[in-house]
Amino acid sequence: MNPDALARLRSVLQTHVDQGLLPGAVALVHHRGRTVLHEAVGHQRPPSAEAAAPAMAPDTVFRIYSMTKPIASLVAMMAMEEGRLLLSHPVAHYLPAFAAQQVYDPTTGATTPAPREATVHDLLRHTAGLSYAWDLGTVPDA
Repeated sequence: MNPDALARLRSVLQTHVDQGLLPGAVALVHHRGRTVLHEAVGHQRPPSAEAAAPAMAPDTVFRIYSMTKPIASLVAMMAMEEGRLLLSHPVAHYLPAFAAQQVYDPTTGATTPAPREATVHDLLRHTAGLSYAWDLGTVPDA
């Protein structure tokens, strides 16, 4: 790994923090089986009059919200290219707990057997029939 490229990355991150474009960042570069850069710059949030912002650390935990979707899709595509995953396989092939999946019928409030098994493709399209926690008390959690 080119040390100059790593130095440029550090410099760009620090410049963005110094210019106020972002409060802080963590960079991790893993190359050929080893970590060649893992550094933090700036703070975890913008400063406020009430309290000092904690410094960013290499092990700072980030909320990435819906960015897990493209990450999970990328990992699935990599597993597919390696022949370890088929999009057409039922989810139960990989996760047996998905066998005999139930679906919610909003007209009766009951669950019934799914008309077909959910596939890996269904999971990636978010059409596998899983509910979300925001609907507490109405739809059974998946």
